[in-house]
Amino acid sequence: MSSSASHLPSYRILPRFQVESPLTAEEVIERLKKGLEEEGAKVVGVAKHGYAALKIPPEIRHYWSPQLSLSIENLEDQKGCLIRGLYGPAPNVWTLFI
Repeated sequence: MSSSASHLPSYRILPRFQVESPLTAEEVIERLKKGLEEEGAKVVGVAKHGYAALKIPPEIRHYWSPQLSLSIENLEDQKGCLIRGLYGPAPNVWTLFI
């Protein structure tokens, strides 16, 4: 897995990942939406237009609880899409570190 942030040390404050899927970006977004709408879903969030944000439900969330931001884009030269993920704290917590 290559990263455009190669100047960063091997330990990272915000873990990232990327994975290729045989599904199109639109199919991934639709599956995420369906999963988020299901009764008893383990996470809450939004999914639309090539982006998704997944969070722990408010009733069990703490200020240190992580969230997952996903960017989903179709591959140019083949069927499928690239999903990039970034784990991190909520934006209001992250600003305390900056």
